[in-house]
Amino acid sequence: MKSEICIFILLLMGILLFSCEERDIDFESEYERSHKVWLTFKESSGNTPLREVLIKGDELYVTITASGCDGSRWDTRLIDSGKLAYSNPPQRYAKIEFVNNEICLAVISRTFVFDLKPLRAKETRKVCINLEGWIQPLLYIY
Repeated sequence: MKSEICIFILLLMGILLFSCEERDIDFESEYERSHKVWLTFKESSGNTPLREVLIKGDELYVTITASGCDGSRWDTRLIDSGKLAYSNPPQRYAKIEFVNNEICLAVISRTFVFDLKPLRAKETRKVCINLEGWIQPLLYIY
C-alpha cells in the first residue's frame, strides 16, 4: 500500500514538474513600461481642439478644428494613461496629443482615426473611455 502511494506521489510530481511551462518574466521592465506610458500621458498637453468624437467598431474618430493651411502637417496621437479604473464598466483615461506645424490663418477641420483595441480590458467586453477635452465618457463595446 505504501509503495503504491509513493509511486502515485512520484508520478504526480513528475507530471507537475514536466507540465509547467518555463517563462522568463521581467517584472521590472513591465513596471518601467507602465511608468513610461503614465509619464507620457501626464506630460502631454491636453489642449486639443476637439470638435467631434465618435466610436465606430474598434475605431475612434476624432475631428479637430484649428488654424492651418490644409491640415496635412498636423500630427496626432492617442495616448492612454496606462491605468485601468476597475468599475462597471472599467474606465480608461486617454487624451489626444495634437501638434499643429502649419502657420496659416484659415480655420479648418480634419478627422483622425485611432485603433481602440489596445484600450480593451481582458475581463469584460466594454470599457468607458474618458477622453480629456471631451465632456461625455465614451462607451467602447467590443
